[in-house]
Amino acid sequence: MRTRLATFLASLVAGTHALSSGSSGGADWRYFAAGGISAAVSHGYTTPIDVIKTRMQTNPELYNNSVPLALAEILKTEGALFLLQGLGPTCIGYGLEGALKFGCYELAKPLFAHVQACAVNEPDLGRTMNAFSKTTGYPRGARGVAAT
Repeated sequence: MRTRLATFLASLVAGTHALSSGSSGGADWRYFAAGGISAAVSHGYTTPIDVIKTRMQTNPELYNNSVPLALAEILKTEGALFLLQGLGPTCIGYGLEGALKFGCYELAKPLFAHVQACAVNEPDLGRTMNAFSKTTGYPRGARGVAAT
């Protein structure tokens, strides 16, 4: 048990050192910016489609389940800018989510690389991590885990 604890603590120290030494991955603001921009753009350009879908759901009789008819009716009555309703909150929300998801992933990569290297050098820890990943990380039947 002490060996596992010592290995875990050593991996935390080495991971902290890896983050501060400029290794691949780590605390670089560009990862957060890239994740935020890509998520904001990829979700933002679908906002007009979402506006049309929501209008069709709230008043199906008016639009007769036709996307082109709904688009034409919205453009005629509300104008083209109405299709951008909710663009700001969508870009902000998904931008923050993408920045955190992608940035934290890159931040954690050096930590997990070192933990994996420790698991290879410490047979008991390696078996424990392997069993843990098989039971919690994947559904039954996936990645070599026999379905019961």
